[in-house]
Amino acid sequence: MRIFKLIRYDIKNGFWQSKWRLLSLIILVAFSCMDFYIRKNNVYFFEVVIPQGTFGDYMCYLFGGIPEYHPKTDEEFIFPIKWFLFHLVLLYGTLHYSIRDLYSVGNIILPRSTQRSAWWFSKCLWNALYVITAYAVVFVTILGFCMITGEQIALPVTGEFMNLLMEANSSFSKFPIQFSVMMLFLPCLLSIGNSLILLVLTLFLKPVLSYGIMIIFLLCGAYFNSMFWWGSLTMSLRSEWVAQGGYTMFHAAILGGVVIIGAWSVGEIYFQKYDILNLDSE
Repeated sequence: MRIFKLIRYDIKNGFWQSKWRLLSLIILVAFSCMDFYIRKNNVYFFEVVIPQGTFGDYMCYLFGGIPEYHPKTDEEFIFPIKWFLFHLVLLYGTLHYSIRDLYSVGNIILPRSTQRSAWWFSKCLWNALYVITAYAVVFVTILGFCMITGEQIALPVTGEFMNLLMEANSSFSKFPIQFSVMMLFLPCLLSIGNSLILLVLTLFLKPVLSYGIMIIFLLCGAYFNSMFWWGSLTMSLRSEWVAQGGYTMFHAAILGGVVIIGAWSVGEIYFQKYDILNLDSE
């Protein structure tokens, strides 16, 4: 089976099998938008004119996470539930397709070693395309909500909303456009890396164990502020524009690229020696 046929096969079958998981993302994002809208209106309830939120505000409310947490202080840890649920649903969308295909079609086409690199590349590409599509679904959902509610279709994030509703400590009244651009691309890049790590883990472990490891990884990313737990780099509130000494877009993007290339390379090397014929059924 040629590489382009494999890619077409994965795009068609992978997205068909994952369509309900994309729908669950739409529901999650819609709830996040409604939560922001209701909280904003409650805060400004007694104002003559309730200020409009922007597309960037709604995006930040979902991706923002929490400010950097310092475990050794008396600071209370506030769990970033929206951020956590979003990444859980996103990763779950990529969890089963590749390994199920390996147990079915893979047993037929992969005993020939020449097909292994093509199969692995196609699955990595499908994972990346799924994540990109999921983020596109998120942006379209937020855009639709803003259009329905009459909010501003604009990228700049309002500092006042961030401070009041997300407990940030920002000095910006309007954030620079680079901050919004970061939220458009950086979380997606890092999520692609996480999805490829999950794919590699499923070569070594059962999907449920692999998923459990990624859950722990995300939890550590929320609790600790370290480049090692790079899940925290998807939190906008921990960037240099909000937190003193926060991560820079450049360094986070470099790390995301390294993670993607590293996960693909490790999987490629290991998969060349993977025992296809003696796979146990799930």
